[in-house]
This record gives sequence, structure tokens and C-alpha cells, in this order.
Amino acid sequence: MSMRKAIVALATGGAIALLGSSSTLAAPAPTATTRVTSQLTLGSLLPKTGYLKPFGAPARAGYRAAIAEVNDAGGVFGQPILSVEGDSGDSSSHLAWNEMKRLVDANAQVIIGPVTSTLSANLIKQAIDRNRLLFSPGAEQDNLTRADISAGHFARTVAPTRVQGSVLASLASGDGKARAAVIYRKDGYGTPVAQQFSSSFIALGGRVAVSLGYDSASWRPRDPSIKAIVAIANAIKAARPDAIVVCGYDETVPIIQALASRGAGPTRVSFYLCDGSLFAPLAQGIPSRDLAGIQGTSVRPDSVTKGFKATLLKQDPTLKSFAYSAQAFDAVVITALAASDAQSNLASDIMASIPSVTRPGNTTCTSYSSCRQLQDAGTPIQYVGPSGSSSFATNGDPGRAKMAIYTFDSRGQVAVTRIVSALVPAQS
Repeated sequence: MSMRKAIVALATGGAIALLGSSSTLAAPAPTATTRVTSQLTLGSLLPKTGYLKPFGAPARAGYRAAIAEVNDAGGVFGQPILSVEGDSGDSSSHLAWNEMKRLVDANAQVIIGPVTSTLSANLIKQAIDRNRLLFSPGAEQDNLTRADISAGHFARTVAPTRVQGSVLASLASGDGKARAAVIYRKDGYGTPVAQQFSSSFIALGGRVAVSLGYDSASWRPRDPSIKAIVAIANAIKAARPDAIVVCGYDETVPIIQALASRGAGPTRVSFYLCDGSLFAPLAQGIPSRDLAGIQGTSVRPDSVTKGFKATLLKQDPTLKSFAYSAQAFDAVVITALAASDAQSNLASDIMASIPSVTRPGNTTCTSYSSCRQLQDAGTPIQYVGPSGSSSFATNGDPGRAKMAIYTFDSRGQVAVTRIVSALVPAQS
């Protein structure tokens, strides 16, 4: 086992931590036009405070574990990665904006984070203005990687929401369903899932009998007798589907209640839910036995292998959840490999090389050290790490990512029944 030293130096507003062999802490600031192979500095912008704090610990453990792995294998350009950690907080304050500025001022070229789409969308402008790369382990919003929004300054190791639509279509088709009804929120979350489900289900030979979008802003309290919900339930019942797809949030409860009262509930029709609906408080309004057999998807599976879990627990023995840990780990390793491939620590060069080090058809490698050995030998690589995210497109989306399939049992408990490696549909 290699020795690891931790050198901590105070920096303005926070601390810079160096994991690996000792080195000077001063890293020259690169220009936007010259490739630089001096010491690579990464930042993390993960929640330490606010309501997102529970997601921060596992993501931070993945981030730190990856930096340790890279530095133990010789670092990047023969030097350890410098790490600057920040606190993204949540969307209730301006903390993330100020913290990102601090990380950029400390010369972080790539910032790992944030974990949410809202915070990522708020920070993309700063990434563009300062020529930095935001590499998120959890921001799923479909349009964040569009050129007119992020301009090549955003990437993610989590699949965009639209992939749930294609996986739900495969589930329904695989179960022998042929006639589907789709109910979805008309927003940046529900609409891409519904559109992708419809196109994928039709391509698999199915038919979408009806697809209904809704705006639930006025649906308070969540009552199945609300006129809009009644209208949706009546239209779905009339369509006589053998599969019902719902993509929303807590309004999923009164929608299912209204359908059940019309003989189109989950005891009569197979239900397929995206993660917002899957993790709504369904058991609070629907009998447990009626939930049995409902299936759903999530783009951020929490399950990790025993070996990777042990690696994470070395960083933080108190971890109970492992959400975003694998995605944060892979964001660091992919960044380091892309920097080596580009022979540059500039954000724009790293972003351009991400597809090169994750390209399908190249020699597969699963650790930083094995990938670097291949790179040094001139062998093109495809890194596939614990998150399963690989085959990146030039826009920063993974072309393949892990998805969790969940199923409710007769007690109303939901659990992962399997993990699948899903192709991510191209951005429309």
C-alpha cells in the first residue's frame, strides 16, 4: 500500500488540501490560449450546509477517494492534484456563487459539482465567463448540456432525465405491454421523460393511446377531486391502456387515487414511474397492497460494490448513504485522464478530451493507474468506473449510464431489483 501525505495550507476563505506525495502549493495561473502542463487544481462544490447536506458527504467521499487514487498513481503530469473544497449549500442562498468564485480564484480549472440542476444552472454563466468546467455528479435536467446554455462548460456523470423515458419504455415493452397512457408534468423534468418514452415505446412496437401533460402549481391541497385530476383520470380510463406511465412529484398520489377510483389503478393496470413519482409519499395515500408490482427508475442508483464501499468508508466511516459517490469519483478520474490526454490542465482542453478517454471501441480500463499505463503506451482508452458512465458526447452527456430499477412489494416497500446499463438517447 502506498504512503499518502496530506498537506493542508490555508487559502483565502478556505483550505487547499493536497493528497499524495508532497509538492509546492503554488500553481501558476494558466491563460485561456496556451496549453499548460503545470500542476492541475480541482475544486469541489458539494453541499456541507443546507437541506442538501445529506448528499454532500457521500459525494465528497467519492471526490476525495478519486483524488487519492490519482495521486497514489503518480498524479497528473507527474504532480499530485491540488484540491480546493467549497460548500454549495442549497438554492436558498448565494453561497454557491460566492464559493465558486473562491474556487476559481484559487485556480481550480474544473469544479466537481454541484449535485442539483438548479444550482448548476445558476453557476453555468460564471463557468463560461471564467472559462471553467462544471462537472456535476447529480444534475439531471435535460437541457443543461445544450450548446446555447452551457457552451461547452458543463458535463455530468449522471444520465439526463430523458434516459428514464427509454428505460421505462423497455420495461413496459418487456412486460408485454402494447397500449400505454402517459401522464407528466409540463416542465423541464417531466416533458423530456414523456417525449422519450413515447418515441421509444413506439419504436419497440407499442402504441401511446394518450399523453397528457399538466401544470400542478394550483393543485393545493393534493386532492383527487380537483377538476384537472378528474379530467386526466377520465381520459386515461377511456383510453383503456395496459400500461400507465406517470412522471411528476407528490401530485402522483392524487392522480393514482383518482385512477384507482375509476378502476384504472395499479391493481388493474401496470404502472411505471419516473423517480420523482417513485419517491413521492405514495404509501400515505394508497394502500400498501395496491402498490405491489409498481416499477420505477432512477438515474442515480445508490448501490455500490462492496469494494468501492470500503474505499468510500476509508474517507468517511460515518457514511450511511452512497448517493452521488460513484459519480463524483468518476468525474475526478475522467478529468485527470482527459488532462493527460490533452496534455493540458485548461478546462476547455479537458472538456474536449473527455470523449477521447471514454470512447466505446477503445481498450477498456477501470482504474486511473491502468488507464494511464495504456495512455503511456499510446493505446486509446475507454475508462469505465464505478458509476458506469462512459461514452461521453462532445456536449458533456454520458452516452451510457447506470440506471436503477425499483419495484414495490406487497408491504408497500420499494427497493432496487436490478441495475441496468442504459444507452442515453441523443439530445433532441
